Amino acid sequence: MTDMSQIQKEIRETIERLSSLKKIRQRYDEAVIELKTAQASLDKLHEIMVDELEDLSEIESGGLKPFFYKVLGSKEKQVEKERQEYLAASLKFNEHQKSVEVLQYEVELLHKKLGDTVTLEKDLVILKAKRENEILKSHPALAQQLLEVATNIDKVYAYMKELNDVDVVGKKCIQSLNEMIHHLKQAKQWGNWDMMSSKSSTAGYNKHSAIDRAKNISVWVKHELINLNKELADIGQKKSHFQLNMDNFASFTDIFFDNLISDWVIQQKIVNASNNTLGVRDRVVLIVNSIENEVKKANDTITELERRRDAILLS
Repeated sequence: MTDMSQIQKEIRETIERLSSLKKIRQRYDEAVIELKTAQASLDKLHEIMVDELEDLSEIESGGLKPFFYKVLGSKEKQVEKERQEYLAASLKFNEHQKSVEVLQYEVELLHKKLGDTVTLEKDLVILKAKRENEILKSHPALAQQLLEVATNIDKVYAYMKELNDVDVVGKKCIQSLNEMIHHLKQAKQWGNWDMMSSKSSTAGYNKHSAIDRAKNISVWVKHELINLNKELADIGQKKSHFQLNMDNFASFTDIFFDNLISDWVIQQKIVNASNNTLGVRDRVVLIVNSIENEVKKANDTITELERRRDAILLS
């Protein structure tokens, strides 16, 4: 390896400083959460200590009636018992207070060490750009490697954009399907009540109202599922976990427009609709989970490509 240029040295130093600051930031964030939790525990211990002190003061001042002394023992024993309980609470409070003070000191110290990572990251971008120009002018082999890495990074980012589009549409579908499931469950419950209570018209009205609400949402869901299919097609994947079977959903939407002959038929159709909707919802959930796993893999790929590019810039 040849001697490093000045730009290479500055890149390495900036990367090391950024890495150090990120570790400090991570520990600072952790310490802040720990301090918040510890302070809440300290407040509870303080309340307990105050309560124990009040109990002790009440007994020492003769606040307990003679009847209670007969049940609990002599006043001297009760005073001693309360003193021990107050002492234990006080010791716990004091010990925890010291822990809080240590955490407070650490948070203050870490806060002073926090640097301007944003400025450093901007500086690093500029330095890398300078180094890339340096390579393009005098190192053809390295320049070709940089071009390949940059092309791959662009491809992964484009793929992630498509994945995120699918994720947004998929989660919207899940939300709508969950609303449908909720209304269909209500329709089923009111339907059961309707068959058991033929004199009341409220149950029947509520049942049909719930069916209507589910039907109205189904129109939007069908549109959202079509959009989801389009987004999945944009990814260009043929994997089974990216395929959405519309048959179940299409068949179940037809039940809202069938002639309903009897309460039993209605109930059966509600059950079928509910089961089919659950099936479609679970399928979309699986797809969204698969998409999120793909996003994680894509992020890992970009991280690795960035490492490869940094290695070329420093070589």
